[in-house]
Amino acid sequence: MQLLLLTGCCAALDGVLRMGRSLKDKAPLSDQETLHEALVQLKTNWTSLCSKAVDRFVSLSVSLCLCLRVFLCLCLSICL
Repeated sequence: MQLLLLTGCCAALDGVLRMGRSLKDKAPLSDQETLHEALVQLKTNWTSLCSKAVDRFVSLSVSLCLCLRVFLCLCLSICL
């Protein structure tokens, strides 16, 4: 569910990056490098966030599977 939210935000991020590039292209030369660095930092932070979200999702999925296995083992031991 959370990964779908992140995927949905990609369109918004693309729009922000597009606007930022447009702003950078229209800005004075003295500001273009600063804007470029800000855009790169934004993209880097977003990539890092997505990577951490995927790692956490995988970790939680593994934990959930282990909990379900323990629960099923307990249920089977009680029923037998």
